Amino acid sequence: MSDKKVTATESVTTEPNTEQESPRAMEQFIVTFLKKLVPGESHRAGSLQVFPLRFATDGDSNPQPYLVLDEALQRGSLRIQEVSKSGQVPHLKAVNDGDLPVLLLVGDQLIGAKQNRILNTTVMLAPKSVEIIPVSCVEQGRWAYERSTFSSSGTACHAELRSLLYDSVQENLRYARAYSSDQLAVWGAVSKTLACVRSRSKTAALEQAYRDNRATLESLVRDCPAPSDAVGVAFAITGQIVGLEAFDQAKTLGKLWPKLLRSYGLDALYAPADKELTHDELWAWLQSHDGLSCHRFKPPGMGEDIRFGNQYMKGAALVMEGRVVHLQMFPTRSRPKGTVDPDDLPTQ
Repeated sequence: MSDKKVTATESVTTEPNTEQESPRAMEQFIVTFLKKLVPGESHRAGSLQVFPLRFATDGDSNPQPYLVLDEALQRGSLRIQEVSKSGQVPHLKAVNDGDLPVLLLVGDQLIGAKQNRILNTTVMLAPKSVEIIPVSCVEQGRWAYERSTFSSSGTACHAELRSLLYDSVQENLRYARAYSSDQLAVWGAVSKTLACVRSRSKTAALEQAYRDNRATLESLVRDCPAPSDAVGVAFAITGQIVGLEAFDQAKTLGKLWPKLLRSYGLDALYAPADKELTHDELWAWLQSHDGLSCHRFKPPGMGEDIRFGNQYMKGAALVMEGRVVHLQMFPTRSRPKGTVDPDDLPTQ
C-alpha cells in the first residue's frame, strides 16, 4: 500500500497511465465488472425507483478492509481541513492517522471550515498519509471559518449535480489533467436545486435543501433498507435512469446506503410520478457496453481511476489491485421514457 505524502502547496493534477494496460484491456475489465451486476426488483417511493444490484457470481471472498468517511471521522482517525489558514476553494487537506485505508466517495459533502465542499472524485486514502483532495464549493455565500475542520453531514450531492460533476471533471482531466470542476456550473446546480425544493439559504448552501426535507428523506431511508447481499444500486426518477453506484463488497454499500438514498432522493422530491422504468430497460442499459472508450488516470491516494463511456453510458471506476472498489455510471443521453430505447441498443 502506498504511503505517499503530499504537501499542501501541491495542486491536484494527474497524468494518464499508459504503462500498464491497453485501452482494449481496460474496456474488457470494465465490461467484465458490468456483466457481473444483476438488477433486482425495484422499490418505488413516489417518482424514485431503487434497483438493488447483486453480483451474478460470488465476489471477492477476502476483500481488503477499509473505512468510509463517516466511520473514520467518528473514530477520530481522519481530519479534513483547509490546505492553509487562508484556504483554497478547490483543494482540501485530508490526514489519515489510522491504520486502515479510508474511502472518500465522489459527492461526499463536507460541512464546516470556511465553506461546505463536495468531493470531485472518489479517493482511497492510504493509512498514515496526507493527501490534497479535489473539491467543489456548495456554499457560495460563505468564506469564513465556522470551525477549523470539516465534519460529515451524512449527505452527498444530488443526482443532477453528480452527473454534472462527472462531466466537468472529465473535461478538465482531458484538457488540463486535473480533477477540478466547473465551479460556476456547480453553483448554478445548487441554486436550481434550492429553488426546486423550495429551500432558502443565506449562504446558498446545498445542505439547507437536505435539512428542510429531512423528515421525507429519513422516511425513505427507513422504508427502503439495503438488501444484505447487494453490492450496488441503480436509481431512476420519473422513468429515467439517473445514476448507478457499485462497490467491491456489500458491506460498503450497506454503510453508504442511507447517504446514497438521501442523495438521489432529493432530486425526486418534486418530480412527477407518472412514469416507471422497467426491469428490462435497466437490464438493456447495463448491457449496452459495446465500444467503450477508456482512459486511465492517477487520482490522489491509492489506486487508479478508469474513465469510460460510449453513446449510452459514461462513468468512472476506482481500481485497486485488480478490483473495482467503486464504480459510478450515468446515462449518456435520455429520452422520454427509460433513457435508452432497447430497440436502439446493439444486439447482444
